[in-house]
Amino acid sequence: MLKRILLTVALVLPVAVYLFLQGFGSNVYELPRLYQMEIPKTLSNTCGNIELPYKLNLEKYGVSSNYHKVIDIRVDGEINSFLENEFKRVNNYFDEKRFDRIVVSDSDSKLPVNEGIRIVDLTSFINCDLLHVANKSFMVLVDKEGYIRSYYDKNDRSDFDRMIVELEILKVFK
Repeated sequence: MLKRILLTVALVLPVAVYLFLQGFGSNVYELPRLYQMEIPKTLSNTCGNIELPYKLNLEKYGVSSNYHKVIDIRVDGEINSFLENEFKRVNNYFDEKRFDRIVVSDSDSKLPVNEGIRIVDLTSFINCDLLHVANKSFMVLVDKEGYIRSYYDKNDRSDFDRMIVELEILKVFK
């Protein structure tokens, strides 16, 4: 008799948990749009009036795209093999094109040939357009509508992994 009860519980309990989770659980993760209600206080004095919710306007720099954008900011050096290999890995992960990579620097020597945007006042672009305080190279994920979604350390492989996941999330919810 005890064996029947244990067998019944062992068979019914997983089914009950599965049905409960199907009915009441959710496995949804949305990638938040940054700067919808406020901007960092450190930037409010230097950048003037910034409209909220904030959208990045890259068209004033001659960039238009129907894809999500990964903006690759070059502050501290040339292209390195780690960075290029990681971008190849991200591109190869997807079957179809998911994003445009936009390289931004204040020096032509840091830009790939025929690629990227040269911005003379890079500090102002980083602070007032990307709403970020940084003195080193980094990357920014911007969705199709121009909302900033995430920042990445471009020397960290785990940030490239996070970028892949976040690009997947943007595909599912767009």
